[in-house]
Amino acid sequence: MHVLYCSLLAAAAAAASLSAQAEGARPDVLSRFSQLPQIYENNPSCPLPANIHGVVTYVFADGKDGFVIADEQRSTRGGVIVRPAAGGEMPDGAYALEPGETVNVAGTTAYRNCTVEIVAANVLRTGRAELEAPPPMKLSDFRRGLLHLRRISTSGTVRNCAPQPRADGKSDCVLWLDVLGAREPVGVVVQGAESSSLFRKGVLVKVDGVAFTDFGEDGAPIASHIEAFQWNIRLAGGGVASSWRMAAIVVCALLGVVLAALAAILLHVLRRRRREALLAADRRRIAGELHDTIEQHLATAKLYLSAALNMGDDKSKIVRAVKMAESVLVHAKVEVRDAVMDLRGDGSSGLSLREELGLIARSVSDGGTVYVRTSLSRLPEMQDRSRRRDLVAIVREAVTNAIKHAHAGRIVLVADVPAGDGADGFVLRVLNDGDPFDAKTALGPETGHYGLSGMRERAARSRLLLEFVNTGKWCGIRLEVGK
Repeated sequence: MHVLYCSLLAAAAAAASLSAQAEGARPDVLSRFSQLPQIYENNPSCPLPANIHGVVTYVFADGKDGFVIADEQRSTRGGVIVRPAAGGEMPDGAYALEPGETVNVAGTTAYRNCTVEIVAANVLRTGRAELEAPPPMKLSDFRRGLLHLRRISTSGTVRNCAPQPRADGKSDCVLWLDVLGAREPVGVVVQGAESSSLFRKGVLVKVDGVAFTDFGEDGAPIASHIEAFQWNIRLAGGGVASSWRMAAIVVCALLGVVLAALAAILLHVLRRRRREALLAADRRRIAGELHDTIEQHLATAKLYLSAALNMGDDKSKIVRAVKMAESVLVHAKVEVRDAVMDLRGDGSSGLSLREELGLIARSVSDGGTVYVRTSLSRLPEMQDRSRRRDLVAIVREAVTNAIKHAHAGRIVLVADVPAGDGADGFVLRVLNDGDPFDAKTALGPETGHYGLSGMRERAARSRLLLEFVNTGKWCGIRLEVGK
């Protein structure tokens, strides 16, 4: 249907054109480029039907904003701009056009910027044509607007390069070239290109493009520029873009490759060291967990079982000691399960801080040789699981040390909230009446004991203020938990 429509319209246009030429009047249909002078001379603002065949010389923004066609026989002559209707879109055949394709355009003429344009209603591809080489630009004709919509070629040195945003969100690159004989630089709009080394200041380039001119209301040219695609711009050789500059570019490129390789090696080394540091931190943490949970519970259970063996024939005391050992082992099982769940990220047992500390007190209090008193009514809940876990481990270590090393008979767990502090701040004291100790001596590396060192590491990690108390009557620790 497109071919039939265009053929009929072309035949009608040719007949009308011959009739108009025979009478010497303005043509009624634009069907040949040779009719353009007549249209300019005889009221160009009056629209005419158009059905014209030509070759594409330039495409605006991938064809969505239109394109330029010229005489297929002489593509370097002046052309016609083909645009969509106001607020509309180009016909389907206009998309993805490329310079060199031949098309048949049907529509209506319009007049804008002292230029006859065609508002396209139908665009039909008909083939391809070999574009002839554009002639060198004549600077005086370019300034006077006589090369409007003509394909031209020029050479110049890049003075400046800047991006120019487009309405479709993309950007063009505007070059300002110092052309021989020109007082002012010539503007070149490179469609869809970005600033690159090819467009650096001082580089000598050759441009093949289409000339565009803006005219005033009186028809006088205001400014002219060239529009081209990036593949129509190439290095012209010589000038500032000499061999030493190219050598410098190559050296910089090689240096960049070497620096990138060194950066990759350094990044690999840093990642490996960080991985090793994380593994070492995990090993220390797991060792601390084993010492502060399982080892302490096993040590407490051992004390009760040893006491049961030394109680002679007092069956009731033996049963009570064994039950206490059983309670400690059950608590150890819960701690192991919580540690595994914590490593897997599955959550905790759901006990509150007060319940956990009370469980520690009950697990070591046998009501006989060891008595533990708790005063935890003012103890607030800790929302940070990691800090809470460290605090519980420190308290457990302090209680176990009081029984195992200080031989204490009475242990006191007291929680207090300082006046003026918030809900998350409190002080927790774990005191016993056992043998006093020297914290500095006990922390020595030759002792082989890691309990006190682990307590300090946990306190530092969780921002807990840990103090060792040794007043003569009472000894133990003081923990201050801030917000």
